[in-house]
Amino acid sequence: MKNNTTIDASWTVNDVIEKFPDAITTLNALGLDTCCGGNLSLAESAAEAGLDVDKIIAELMSSVSELAQAS
Repeated sequence: MKNNTTIDASWTVNDVIEKFPDAITTLNALGLDTCCGGNLSLAESAAEAGLDVDKIIAELMSSVSELAQAS
């Protein structure tokens, strides 16, 4: 399965989980709140966690690509 989706900083954490349920593992590993902070955008979540949103998106895209290849 080929994945052509590009995750954007404006996506909420919930958007990512809805589209890619297995990405919750990556989000949790990065220390992002996947529960109460689910309505925050990735940019807001990154700022709250003191992380670089571009690095978060790169990690998520890598994770999503690996999962798509495994399917």
